Amino acid sequence: MNPTLVEDFKEYAIHRNDSMIYQTIYHFPNDYGVSVICGTYSNGLEALRIWFEDKDTYHLSGTNKNYLTDEQLLAYLKAVKEKGHLSD
Repeated sequence: MNPTLVEDFKEYAIHRNDSMIYQTIYHFPNDYGVSVICGTYSNGLEALRIWFEDKDTYHLSGTNKNYLTDEQLLAYLKAVKEKGHLSD
């Protein structure tokens, strides 16, 4: 099971990596997204807001969130999807 893949946001998942580090990248219609990782060398469940320049190029756009609960990750994904740029 990939802990970075949130069922409610599966349609926005554009990249998944199921190796020693799980990663899912979400790309929302507002051209913001979230990179979520969890694995051996991560700080628990981590999320980082990103901004897409185009479909293949993105830039870091926020502060890393560490040791998130599933509920905190879901709330963060909802906020980025709805509002895009957030003040961290």
